[in-house]
Amino acid sequence: MFVVPKYPTSIRLAVTPELGQLAKHLRMVGLDTVCEADINDGRVWVTSQPEFPHPRHLLRSQGYGAQLRELLHLLGLREQVSAGKGFFSLCLQCNHALLPVKGHQILERIGKDMLLSNDDFFFCSRCERVFPKGSYYQQMQKWLSDTLNAQ
Repeated sequence: MFVVPKYPTSIRLAVTPELGQLAKHLRMVGLDTVCEADINDGRVWVTSQPEFPHPRHLLRSQGYGAQLRELLHLLGLREQVSAGKGFFSLCLQCNHALLPVKGHQILERIGKDMLLSNDDFFFCSRCERVFPKGSYYQQMQKWLSDTLNAQ
């Protein structure tokens, strides 16, 4: 039986197309984020385009690391994200909940070679992507820590 992790917040975000990399990093920290949405679907819009015609958070920073810091500050979520709540709980590609699984549960998707270096994985039941909880996961934790602690 799989346990679906809880999201760190109920805030639902939509980003304009130029912020696609930011969207992946927002998902990485557990924030429900899409790149295309209906203007009236109740999501909070985030953009770097001053001319965007709808209510939104306008990011002035350049680069997705600085934009992530800026947005977390605007939303008051920096401490929560720093504590690791929601980290790797959403698929980086499709925004669906990731399920923590053991390698033997998804052996047909990963092959025996992958089990030699990893036993813990995250699985997306929507797009069926598998993310090993190994060096990539650790690199992303370090990147997030460095990014949040940067000036």
